[in-house]
Amino acid sequence: MQTGGMQDFGSARAGRRPALGPVEGLLLLVAVIWGGSYSAAKIATGEVPVLQFLVLRFGLTFLLLLPALRGLTGAAWPAALAGASLLGINLLAIFVCETFGVSLTTASNAAFLISLCVAFTPLCEWWLLGERPSRAVVAAAGLSLLGAGLLAFQHGGRSGLAWGDGLMVMAAFLRGVMVCLTRRHGQCHGLPALTVTAVQMGVMALGSGLLMLAVHGPVWPPLPRSLPFWGPWPSWCCCARCSRSSCRTMRHRAPVPRAWRCSWAANRCGGR
Repeated sequence: MQTGGMQDFGSARAGRRPALGPVEGLLLLVAVIWGGSYSAAKIATGEVPVLQFLVLRFGLTFLLLLPALRGLTGAAWPAALAGASLLGINLLAIFVCETFGVSLTTASNAAFLISLCVAFTPLCEWWLLGERPSRAVVAAAGLSLLGAGLLAFQHGGRSGLAWGDGLMVMAAFLRGVMVCLTRRHGQCHGLPALTVTAVQMGVMALGSGLLMLAVHGPVWPPLPRSLPFWGPWPSWCCCARCSRSSCRTMRHRAPVPRAWRCSWAANRCGGR
């Protein structure tokens, strides 16, 4: 009787556990691709300037996604293009902070600090979308920010704010804003995810190029020919951007705690 009761209890628990859906599966797939990009970006930014790296990364991805611009059709395409361009500007700010941050701190610190976007997202939803989080969520977000502050102010026995860590925290906050803006834009215009991504890549490539010209002038350093530099590019250009854009677009369909856990796992893989 006791054994049967234990089995029934286990079966009931298993029955209440929701199965992983396609959204969660995509988010976990991103953990493999996106997470490893921090270590690879650390290597790449040691060989070329950060802004030149961003021009290459987003320019090549934009060329691959050019066919997706066919989604900009219909009478409302100017407003949709303006909204997608705003997302691209926000994403450019994210990657400028993030890539400079990776170049100025360790890959493991960068992966931990960027995962604060999980804590910032409910606060940004409260601010931008008017969706008030529960007290438990606010408390968890505050605890996460406190831990990040302790990490950012302690480096090799010396106290003081590390600029790389500060930039990663700023990138995490902007990612929380990005989730809300993407959700609002998707509800207003309903553009395909790849079309939004293509516009974002074009805006980011153009913005990175202008910043590169302003900082370094028209003469840019020659590109490296090493395998460690070029090896990660196929996954960056083809897989990471498309899957991450799709996950951001569909994230509101998944239960929020499970989506957060999948996103946290993706970020934590960056320091491995």
